[in-house]
Amino acid sequence: MRGLIGGLVLVAGVGGLGWYATQGPAVAMQDEIAIAAAAVAGTAQHNVSATVSGRDITVTGTVEDAAEQDALLAALDGVSGRRVVSMEGLSVLPVISPYVADVTVGEDGISVTGYAPSADAKEALGFEALEVANGEPNAAWGDAIAVAAAAGETLQSGTISISDTNMSVTGQVSDPDALAALDTALSDLPDDYAVSQDILLEDDGTPLRLNLAYDGTALTGTGKIPADLPLADIAIAGASGTLEIDEAVLPSADGAWPKFATAALGAMGALVSGDLALEDMALTLTGVGTPDGIAAAEAALADLPDGYSAVTDIAIYDDGTPLRLMLEFDGTTVSGGGKIPADLDVSSVAIAEAKGELDLQEADIASEDGLWPGFATSALSALGALNEGQMALEGRSVILNGVGTPDGIAAAEAALADVPEGYLAMTDLTLFDDGTPFRLTVEKSQAGLAASGKVPVDFADAPDGVEVAFIADETGAWPAIGQAGLEALNTLETGVLTIEGETLALSGVAFSVAEQQAALAALGDFGGGTAADLAISEAGQPKPFVVTFDAGQGATVSGSFPDGVSRTDVADALGVIVSEGDLHQIALDTDADVLGPLASLRPFLPELQSFTATETGEQSTIEAIASPGVDAAALTPTLQDAIGDTIALNVSAPTQLPANGTQRRNIFTGTAEVFTGGFWLPTFDFFPTPESCAAQSDAVLERDQVQFLSGSADLDVQSIRAINALSALALKCAVEGGVFVQVAGHTDNTGDPEANLALSQARADAVREAMLARGLARVVVTATGYGDTQPVADNETEEGRAANRRTEFNWNFE
Repeated sequence: MRGLIGGLVLVAGVGGLGWYATQGPAVAMQDEIAIAAAAVAGTAQHNVSATVSGRDITVTGTVEDAAEQDALLAALDGVSGRRVVSMEGLSVLPVISPYVADVTVGEDGISVTGYAPSADAKEALGFEALEVANGEPNAAWGDAIAVAAAAGETLQSGTISISDTNMSVTGQVSDPDALAALDTALSDLPDDYAVSQDILLEDDGTPLRLNLAYDGTALTGTGKIPADLPLADIAIAGASGTLEIDEAVLPSADGAWPKFATAALGAMGALVSGDLALEDMALTLTGVGTPDGIAAAEAALADLPDGYSAVTDIAIYDDGTPLRLMLEFDGTTVSGGGKIPADLDVSSVAIAEAKGELDLQEADIASEDGLWPGFATSALSALGALNEGQMALEGRSVILNGVGTPDGIAAAEAALADVPEGYLAMTDLTLFDDGTPFRLTVEKSQAGLAASGKVPVDFADAPDGVEVAFIADETGAWPAIGQAGLEALNTLETGVLTIEGETLALSGVAFSVAEQQAALAALGDFGGGTAADLAISEAGQPKPFVVTFDAGQGATVSGSFPDGVSRTDVADALGVIVSEGDLHQIALDTDADVLGPLASLRPFLPELQSFTATETGEQSTIEAIASPGVDAAALTPTLQDAIGDTIALNVSAPTQLPANGTQRRNIFTGTAEVFTGGFWLPTFDFFPTPESCAAQSDAVLERDQVQFLSGSADLDVQSIRAINALSALALKCAVEGGVFVQVAGHTDNTGDPEANLALSQARADAVREAMLARGLARVVVTATGYGDTQPVADNETEEGRAANRRTEFNWNFE
C-alpha cells in the first residue's frame, strides 16, 4: 500500500509539477525559448521563422544552402531550455543555371517571370511572378531586370529575355522615336551585360509623301502612303509606268491625307506633263498644260482639307516648234500658213483686200519677248506692199522675195527697216515691169548729166534718173547700144543722146576733132541705126584734172590730163578699170605727182565709198567719203600719212545711206555686196557646214586681216573689210546652216600672261561686238581669249611672235 501511495504521490507530484509548468514557470520558459529562436531565425539570409510550442522549436522558411542550414540548426540547438528542434519545414534554395528572367509585352500589358536571388530583391523589384533561387551571375542581376522592364515599356509587343549576362530583345515598336526610347532604356544595362536586338518598326517614321513625274503617257515615281489610301488610287487615267510606293501600316493621322493626295493626282492628270512633290500637308506641282488643263488643275486644288496647302508653277504648253509664217501672195490671193503666238490676233494675219484661207496653228503661249507679233505684222505689211512675193518667217528671221513698183519696194523696205534687236530681215526684191518700151534720153551740159527713160535690167551703167526695168532686153542688143551711146556722149563737151528701141540719135559739140572722131568711133558699129550731128568747138582752156571713184560705179577721169599721164596710168595706179568722163584736149601744165597719191590711195579703196581727186596745177585736193561703218576720223590721219602732206585731204562720213537690201558689185574687190544694217556686206554662194564655213573664213583671212592698234583692243581701221566679210559669212552660216562661230583671240608670250589673257579676251570681245553690230544674233557668235597658251610658231623670233598674235574663227553647230 505504501508503495502504491508513494507511486501516486510521485505521479501526483509529477503531475502537479507539469501543471505548474504549464500554468506558471513553463510559460515563461516557452517565451524565453521563442525569443531566442526568433533571434537565431533573424540571422538567416532569407525569410526564416521559428515557432515554439512548449520547449519544441519548429523552423520554416528558406536557407541559402546546406551550410547555412547547419549553422542555423547548431544555433537553435544552443537555445537554453529547448527540447526538440524540427527543421522539416525548412528548404534550401535551388541553384538555377542558366539564371533567367523574361519580360513579356502583350495585349494585357507587361509581365515579368524568372528568378530573383532573394525575397528582398523580389520585393524591391515588385514582380510577384519572380521565384527566388540561387545562381544569379552577379550582384547587378536586379538592375538588369529593372532595365528590361523599362525597355519593355517602349515595345508594342515582344519579349526581353535575360540569360545569365546576355539579354536579347525581340518585338515591335511603333516608330523611330519609340526605337530611340528603347535604345535609351537599354543604355542603362550594367557593364557586364551584353544585349542583342531584333526589332520590327510598325512605321519608319518618315512623313507621308509622293514624288511623281508625268510625261503625258507614263506616271513614275516613289512615295509612302497611309493604310487608308489604296495603292490602286495612285494613278492617272490612261497612264502607264512604274511606281515604287511604300504602304504604311497606319492610316493617316487625320483621315484627310487620301483626299489631299487624290486632289493632287487629279490636278497633275489635267496637265500635259508635270512633276508632283507631296509631303506631309504640303504639295508643289510644276508642269505645263493647256489653258483648260491649267484651269482644271487649279479647280482640283481649290478645295483642300483644312491645314493642307498647295503651291503651283504651271506654264502654258507649247509643242516647242518655232513660231513661223510661210505665205505666198500673187497680188489678189494669199495662201500658206504657220504657227502664231497667243499674243498675235489671228485676224491680223492677213493682207488687205487679199482673199484666201490660211492654215494657222494658234499656240497657247505668248511670244517669249512680246516682239514677235509686231515683227510678223511688219513682214505682212512688207509682203502686201509688193505686186507679188513670198514670205518665209521663222523664229526671229524673215526672208522676203518678190517684185514690186519702186514705191511698193520702198514701202516693203520701210516696213522692215526697224526690226527689233536680235531679229533679222533679208529681202530679195526686184522692180516690176509695166510693159512700156525701153528708151533713154541723156542731156550733157556744163551743169552735168540729166537723164530720163527706162532701160533693161541688164544695162549696168544706167545714169541717175533712169528707171531700171525688172526685165532684160529680149534681143540682148540694147545694153551694148546704150553703152556705146553713153561712151560717145562722154567724149563731147555738151550733147543729147536719145535711144528708142534699137535706134540711137546723138547730137552735140565736141571740143576737138579728136573728140568728134572718138564719139563717131564709139558709134561706128551701129551706123545703120544711128544718127549723129556732132559740131566741133576749138575754144577752151585747160580744165582741172579730176579722178573720181565710186565703189559701186567705178573710176572716171575727166578734165585735162597732165603731160605724160594717161587713163591707163590712172587705172594702173588705182588697180581698177577707169572710164573717160568729160575730157579736155589741152594738157594741164603741172609738176605735181598725180599718180603717186592715187597709188597710195589704192590700199584703202575698200574703206572708201567714193573720192574725188583734183589737180588744178596750183593745188592738189582729195575729197573722200568713208564707206558706211568706217570711222572717218580714224581713217583721216592714216590716209594723210599715205598720200603725203602736200595734198589737202578731207574724209567725211556718208550723209545718205542706201536702203537695207540694196545690192551692188564693189568695183575694186569685184565682190557682190548687200547693204545690211548700215554696212556693205559681201555675199557668199556655198552650202554652209562647219567645214565649208571654216574654209570660207580662211579664204577671207588670207586676203584681209583682223588687226588691232598696238597693245590695245581697238580695231585697226582697215580691219573693217575682214569684219564685214566674216559677219556676212556668219549670217549665212547661221541662218542657212545653223552653224555658229567662236572668235578666238591669241597673243605672243611677251609680257605678263594674265595681261596677255585679258588682252586676248578684250580683242575677241571687240571682234564679236563688231559682228553683232552687223546684224548677228548674240547666240550666233561667242568670244574667247586664250592669251599666249596656244602658240602656232616659235615665240623666240619676231616672225613667230607675229604669227602667234592672231584672231581665229572656229565654226560648229553649237
